[in-house]
Amino acid sequence: MSLSEVARLRRRIADEYIAAKLAMEGFAVTAPHEFVTTKMQNIATCHQELIKLVGEQEATKVVAETIWEPADRQGLEKISHNPETVTQPDADH
Repeated sequence: MSLSEVARLRRRIADEYIAAKLAMEGFAVTAPHEFVTTKMQNIATCHQELIKLVGEQEATKVVAETIWEPADRQGLEKISHNPETVTQPDADH
């Protein structure tokens, strides 16, 4: 595994996500759908490259840690570290 390649992909994911987010929430409120879609597709391409380097689970973790806000990550940590918060499917359904 090339750590520099993972770092490069992480930076690219962050750049693509920030560009898409700014296009949707920034001064240009009406970003073209194609622009945002392209940015999300670029993130998916980076994810596929990461899978080849570190495996699917770690690649997904890298993408999530890169684009999620710190508050989102804290919520996930609480859920993943507390098995009581995981909902179980109803036996009746």
